Formats: sequence, structure tokens, C-alpha cells
Amino acid sequence: MKKTDIGVIGEGSFGTAMSMALSRSSHVASVSMFSYTEDTVTQINDGGENKNFLPGYTLPDSITAYASKELVAEGSDQHKHIDYFVWGVPTPFSRGTAQTLAPALQGKHILSISKGIEQGTNMFVSQILREVIGDSAVYSVLSGPTFAKDIANNSHAMADIASASRSDMEAWQKLFSSDTFGARITDDIKGVELVGAFKNTIALFMGLVDGSGLPPTTSGALFALGFQDMIRYAKHHDCHGDAFTGFAGFGDLVMTAKSDQSRNRTVGLEVGRGSTLEQVMSSKSSIPEGVFTVKSVYQEIYADKSTPVIQLPTIDATYKVLYHGATVKDVVADLFRHYRGR
Repeated sequence: MKKTDIGVIGEGSFGTAMSMALSRSSHVASVSMFSYTEDTVTQINDGGENKNFLPGYTLPDSITAYASKELVAEGSDQHKHIDYFVWGVPTPFSRGTAQTLAPALQGKHILSISKGIEQGTNMFVSQILREVIGDSAVYSVLSGPTFAKDIANNSHAMADIASASRSDMEAWQKLFSSDTFGARITDDIKGVELVGAFKNTIALFMGLVDGSGLPPTTSGALFALGFQDMIRYAKHHDCHGDAFTGFAGFGDLVMTAKSDQSRNRTVGLEVGRGSTLEQVMSSKSSIPEGVFTVKSVYQEIYADKSTPVIQLPTIDATYKVLYHGATVKDVVADLFRHYRGR
């Protein structure tokens, strides 16, 4: 059986970990990681480690790093044989990176593992890629409870893979298949991306709640409110229940909202303990997507009006704390006053 060469665009912790996951599949021949920074390329190729984003983990020999500019370098055809690309670029940088690399990605099979919503357009990453690269490529998404360090440690994990193309989702399912990694397939590509992005806002919110010292009884009630908001937002976008009850929805939500490995929860914890958002963000090397997704969803539901088009109380609460200086205890008190009479 012929094995497949895979390209991974994005050298962050998650992109690196998923490169390791792919390298364990019997269906994958090699993984080429394309990095924005020359320093990361040198670290991986000379030392077998991505010290910038995933230190302490040795990458297998089947992973080789390249500068992303090599994909579009004039006269370069070294990577033209790669037909399957994983997109691991954080949402705020996806459009610019796609504009640069578009000539090399037309007609390819592209799977996004980025979990966010673009500010200003409210587009998911697969939509950004389609708009920039065009319809000649085939787009899929992967989302689920998959922390980078756990994947790097070869822990058992499951995720959802979604695409409008049945053959592509099945191809990606096979490419990721290994003794420790499995994926369920679904045609609800919008739903998988939506819940994958929205759960980061709940992780932020739960970090705020737990960081402020509120007890488990209160935290449990607020977690349930967050899950209800995710379902409400998904239905508002005509997504069906397959997404929010699956690995990308409830599975990823439980992991991200309650584990201190979560970048989004960690931001919430630090703000809940008294730091400002600016202070916390200045200390982060990786992008906590939820910080931007909260703003995107808030702007979408209010659309410059005083009354939201859909009630998402945990989004309101998180936005007020992060961007308007409200205290966690005040927004939580407001939430309980609202539900007390329902």
C-alpha cells in the first residue's frame, strides 16, 4: 500500500504534536513541517526538538522542517508532490499566511486544526482558506479533546473530522489512524468548527470563575450555562446535534474548561486572580484563541445594537470582565439574578 507524504503548515505546539500523531500512522510516509521562523526549522532539523513551542519532546526522524517560504519560492518544486496539508496557523494569522502560500495550495487537500473565529468577518478558518485559496482545494477540519502535550506523549485520543467531501474525510481518518489516535467522521463541517472555537470561550469563562475562588457548586452551575450557550449558538448557525455532543463539542469542552493545560483556561485563571488581560497576554508565547473568539462572538450577537440577536450570557459575562473591567463576582451575581426567576 502506497504511503502518503503530509505537509503541516504552522510550527506551534499543536501543529508540532499533530505532526507527531501523523508520523505514527502506518499510512504516512513522511511529514514536512513548514515554519514561519528559521530558528524553529534549525531546532527541529538539527536537534529533533521544537524548543520554541513544544520543548522536551523528541520528534521522529520522519518529520523534517522547512521554511514556509520554500513552498512558494520561485523555481522550487521540492514540495509539489505533497497533496495533503494540515493547517495549524492560529486564526488571527491565517488570512495573511494563506494569501502568501495560496499559489502552492491550490488543488490540494487541506485540513484545518485551528480553532477560532476571525475578528471582523466572523469566519471560521476553513472559510478563510476557501475565500483566499479558492474552490480548487478541498477543505476539511479536525477538532476534539487533543492537548498538544498529551498527543506528543502518545496518549490515546479521539477527534472529529468533518468535510463536505466524503472521500476526503475518510482519507484524513485513515491518515491519522494509529494505535492511539482515532477519528469519527461527520459532514457537519460548520458545526465542528463552531463548537471547536466556542468551547475556548467557555474555558476562559471557567478560568475566570475558578481563578476568582468561587466554589465547585457555583462553578458546576456556570459550566452547565456555558454548555447551554454553546448549543444555543450552534443551533443559531443551523448546526445539528452531531457536533456539540461529539468529540469536538462536549468532549473538547470538558477537557479545555477544566484542565490547567488549557491556554484559554489559564488566561481566565490569571485574570480571575487579579491580573489584567494585557499583562497575561504579554507573557504568552502561544495564542489563546478564546480571547479573540469572545470578542468576535460578542460583536456578532450584538451587531451594533443594544439587544443581542441571541442570548449568550456567558459570552456577555466573559466579555465584560476581559474588555470592560467588570469583576467576576459581579457578573456571576448578575447571571444568578437572571436565572433565579426563570
